[in-house]
This record gives sequence, C-alpha cells and structure tokens, in this order.
Amino acid sequence: MLGRRGYCRYRCTPQPASERWMSNLDPTGTSELLELLEREEAQQRKETAALLDLLQRQRGDISVLLQQQQKLQQQLEEVQCTLIEQRQQNQQLRRQLM
Repeated sequence: MLGRRGYCRYRCTPQPASERWMSNLDPTGTSELLELLEREEAQQRKETAALLDLLQRQRGDISVLLQQQQKLQQQLEEVQCTLIEQRQQNQQLRRQLM
C-alpha cells in the first residue's frame, strides 16, 4: 500500500532519494555509490543463494521425515492389528477354559 509518502511503508524499501539530493552528488560520489550498491547486490545474491540452498535441503529433510512417518504409521497399524488378534485369541481361550 502506498501511503502519503509515496512509498510502501510495509516493506523494507527505503524512501526514494530526492532529485535535488541526487543532483548534488559529485561524479566521484556517484561512482562510489554505484560501487557500494553493486557490492550490496552481490552480497544479497550470495545470501539469497545460501537461503535457497538451505530451503532445498530442508525440503529434502521434510521428504525423508514424511517417509519415516509413513513407515512408522504402517508399523503402528500392524502392531494394533496384532494386538486386536491377540485379544480375540485370549478371549477365546478364556471362554474355552470356563
């Protein structure tokens, strides 16, 4: 949302520089500013690449964890079935003993 200031206050975007400020920069200052911006952009690219790599690894971890969860769920269901069968057998044996 653009407010009265003409820039988005909800993002990390700085307020645009005024034209007068830009015209007061000397050529050396402008090139230094461009150099600084290029370094900042390169740093942000590195950080973005690192974050994307981390995201990719986390997705892999999530996939492995989901597979493990499915295996454990299947084992749990098998154990529950075995318990139900054993209970039924125990009930039958009790009836036979009585």
